[in-house]
Amino acid sequence: MEGPIGGGNVRPFGGPETIRTSDLLLRRESLYPAELRDPDPYSGTPSPSASSLIPVHNGSVDLFDAHLHFRAPEPAPGWDGVCCGTHPSQWPKVLAWAATVPAIRPSLGMHPWWLAKAPKDWPQRLEEILGKSRAAVGECGLDEAMREFDPTEQDAALRIHIRLARNLERPLVLHLVRAWGRLERVLNEEPLPERIMIHAFSGSPESVRALNRRGIYLSFGPMGHDSPRIQAALQAADPALLLLETDASDTEGQAAFPAWVEAAAAWRGEASEVLAARCAENARRCFEGVRA
Repeated sequence: MEGPIGGGNVRPFGGPETIRTSDLLLRRESLYPAELRDPDPYSGTPSPSASSLIPVHNGSVDLFDAHLHFRAPEPAPGWDGVCCGTHPSQWPKVLAWAATVPAIRPSLGMHPWWLAKAPKDWPQRLEEILGKSRAAVGECGLDEAMREFDPTEQDAALRIHIRLARNLERPLVLHLVRAWGRLERVLNEEPLPERIMIHAFSGSPESVRALNRRGIYLSFGPMGHDSPRIQAALQAADPALLLLETDASDTEGQAAFPAWVEAAAAWRGEASEVLAARCAENARRCFEGVRA
């Protein structure tokens, strides 16, 4: 593997000093029972300042964060990315951010974590705001790791997103946790949009190959990065359908993206610059035409 992306001093990915995803950890804390939560690898270790990580990337390498979140007043990362609004209250904010930052592609959907308390008219509101923009569809999907969830409600919401993405010819961004069988059933029953991405992929290498055969893009992020199964899945992914992401909503998490690319490249046995460029090319193909 070649040297660090963008030069400078890069801490090897794999410890709490490289990325902070406190928002995601708090959501898992509140929504998932203790036995199903990811272990918190960040407890007890202070996060670095954003300025200590941002200089890792100097613009010399093509980077594309395939999945991040908006949280004002965080600045945009120093590379391209897809920002997902996961609730009606976020949709206009994501669109406004993307309108002012050309590198950001917006995606709008109803996340399964928020379905139970979502306004009843969210499907109509989503269709309306998508019709007035060129945003992608999602983050949406299925999650069986939550303390409480309604599988019928999740399935119905996913089908709504699939049909919107297909009818509007937009990419679809999926969230999927412990629900592979249900997803396969929906994929077999619904006419699908041409471009589908599953973010934060955590399935087996066998699932990777099955989904890649359908032409589905798989995006890998740092959560659970120390899992041998996820490392094996990353190694098995079709190079033409592979994306990388942070799933971050703050400057520190987004700034650690180059370090995550370094780790992913090491697992795949290739130069980080080569992997970064290929994943960026894949992401632009997947999200071609997406804008505010």
